[in-house]
Amino acid sequence: MISISHITRLAPIATSAAFFLSPITAIAAPQTAAPQKEVAQPLTILSAKKVSDTRIDLNLSQAHILSVDFYGSDIFRLFRDDQNPGKIHPPVSEPPAQILVDQPRKSVKLSFEDKDGKITITSQQLRLEFDKSSSLLKLIRLSDGKVLLNQLTPPAVNKKNTSITFDAQQDEYFYGGGVQNGRFSHRGKSIAIENQNSWTDGGVASPNPYYWSTRGYGIMWHTFKKGQYDFDSKGDGQVHLTHETNYLDIFVMTGETPAKLLQGYFQLTGKPVLLP
Repeated sequence: MISISHITRLAPIATSAAFFLSPITAIAAPQTAAPQKEVAQPLTILSAKKVSDTRIDLNLSQAHILSVDFYGSDIFRLFRDDQNPGKIHPPVSEPPAQILVDQPRKSVKLSFEDKDGKITITSQQLRLEFDKSSSLLKLIRLSDGKVLLNQLTPPAVNKKNTSITFDAQQDEYFYGGGVQNGRFSHRGKSIAIENQNSWTDGGVASPNPYYWSTRGYGIMWHTFKKGQYDFDSKGDGQVHLTHETNYLDIFVMTGETPAKLLQGYFQLTGKPVLLP
């Protein structure tokens, strides 16, 4: 198995938006049908605690913990493992591999408050508002007050897979996912994050669990497992993400341009090499 950071440093940057991201060949090969949406149980936020200079833990109902860990003022990680509450860990792979570079963090200054039914976490660039009655996230850019992301459902976590749903705006478009043959803009489509060993139209040969939106955010699911990303294929204004893992571990990065979003990805996984 090959780590994301290793592949990223070796892969050339392609010119098409579809190939901004280096492939992840470690994801399993067999093709599976698109998973059905899981209905997550409602969760409330009971309290919040700052456990380090970069991390704030939200204590949820049902003894769950959602960790919000910042890797810079414009990048944060959402982690929830119901089998090991509050213990952040890397994904397991065989043979052992790592996705993140050895030093993926930049400095950040955090503050948070519990007020008016919300837990609000603020960095130099972002404001995260978690509704205490539903635990759902609204992500806001401080420079212009733009809402970059709305979470529509709590993570549905079970033994076989984990899924999460965000909103999709009418003028929003989505790119990434690695080598999705014959496709570069994924609006209205569902893509597989798995190695199908197929280079024909519609096949996936070198998947990557990362996508970015013209709205100003990108998401990298921190896993080697197979997944399925649905970008409003039913026209219901939803982005539905699923991976075959029993816990949630995603990185959210923000930026006003595609180049800025990719800089966040490279900060985490390492910069690619420009070949002669």
